[in-house]
Amino acid sequence: MKKIVMLCGNKLPVPAVHGGAVETLIEDGLLKRNEILKRAKFVVISAFDIEAQASSKKYENSDFIFIKPSKVACLLDSAFTCILKLLKSQRTMSYGFMFRTRSYYKKASRIIKQLDFDCLVEENSIPVLRAFLKSDRHFLKQKVVYHAHSIPKRLYGVEGVLGSLMGIITVSDYVTGIFGKIDCIESEQTSVKTLFNAVDLKQYKPIKIDKECLFKRFGIPKGSFVILFVGRICAEKGIGYLVEAFKRVSVPNKVLLIVGNNFYDTSVKSPFESELRGSCLEIKDRIVFTGYVKHDQMPAIYAISDVVCLPSDWGDPCPLTVFEALACGKALVTTNDGGIPEIVGDSAIVIDTNKDLVSQLKESIESLQRNPAIIKEYELRAREQACKFDLDNYLDDFITCVEELK
Repeated sequence: MKKIVMLCGNKLPVPAVHGGAVETLIEDGLLKRNEILKRAKFVVISAFDIEAQASSKKYENSDFIFIKPSKVACLLDSAFTCILKLLKSQRTMSYGFMFRTRSYYKKASRIIKQLDFDCLVEENSIPVLRAFLKSDRHFLKQKVVYHAHSIPKRLYGVEGVLGSLMGIITVSDYVTGIFGKIDCIESEQTSVKTLFNAVDLKQYKPIKIDKECLFKRFGIPKGSFVILFVGRICAEKGIGYLVEAFKRVSVPNKVLLIVGNNFYDTSVKSPFESELRGSCLEIKDRIVFTGYVKHDQMPAIYAISDVVCLPSDWGDPCPLTVFEALACGKALVTTNDGGIPEIVGDSAIVIDTNKDLVSQLKESIESLQRNPAIIKEYELRAREQACKFDLDNYLDDFITCVEELK
C-alpha cells in the first residue's frame, strides 16, 4: 500500500469542516473513498482547527498532522489585515495570511523531513511550495507532485522547485495549457497532466422537496421564479453582472438567491461585498443573501431554484459549483471562462465573456423562463453530463495520475 502525504494549504483545514473547494475534494474524493477501497495510506498535513482535529478521528486509513501558527505570526497578520481594511483593499484575504503562511511552510518543511513516504502531493499553494526550497533535485523528481487547482499570479521565488518536480496535476486542460507554458516548467519538460474535479452524485442529485418550507426560511414569496447564484461573493465570480442583469430581467415574481460568503464559513466581508449589498437595496425585497450554507444542505437549495447562474469572469479553472448544479439536474447559465466549457459541453447555456455579460444573462434568463420545455431539456442534459465526473472514480483516477507521472 502506497503512503501518500497530502500537504494542504494553510487557510482552511482538512477535514473540510469550514468548507473550501479544494479541502472538500480532498476529504470527499480521497479520504472518505479510501476508507472503503484502502488504496493508499494517507498522511494529511493541515492547518490546525479544533473541529477538524475532532473530525479526523473517524479516519482509520489516514493520519493527520495539524500545524498551529505561531502567536507572533497571528498577531502580525491581524495587524496587517487591519491596515488592509483601512485602505479598503480587495486583497485582504490574500495578504492577510502572509505571516501565518511563512510560519506554516517552515513547520511543514521540518515535519516532511521526518516522514517516510512514496509520494508527497502539495495542494494548490504556491507560497507553501517554499517548504521545498532547500530540497535536492533528486528528491523533488522522485517524490513531489504539485496539484494545481488554480493559476498562480506570482511564483514567489519557487521557479526552481516547480521546474524540478516529479510532475504537476491540474484540474482542466485550460490550466494544463497555462502551466505548460511557464518558463521553468517548459524548459525542464516537467510532466503536466489533467485530472478533472468530481462531484458526489449520491449527495448532489435532483430531489423533490417541500419548497414552501425553504421559501419561508429565506423569505421568498410563494410562486417565485428563483434564480440561484452559488459561490464566493467576489468580483471574479461574476455576481456583480448577475445583480445588474437581475434588475433588468422582465420576469414576473423573480427572486435572486445568493448563496455564499466572501471567504467560506466565516463572517469576513470584503469591500466588494459591501458595495454589492448596497447596490441591491433598491430591490432588497427580491434579493436574498443566505451566507455560507453547509454542503449537506446544498442539494435542497439547488432543488428550489428554477435557473442557476454562475457567470465567472476570471479564468475559472474548474469550479465545483458548476459540477454541483449539473449533478442536481439544473438548467445552468454560465460562461466560456477558463475550464468551464470543458465541464459543461452542451449541457448548459454558455455565454461569451468577451461580449456584454449583463445583456446576455438577462436574455438567457428570460428565454428560459418563457420556455419551460427548454428548462426541462437542459435539466436532463445536466445530470447526464455530471455522470462523467463521478466522485466514486476520483481516488482511482488520482492514484493512476500520480503513478503515470513517474
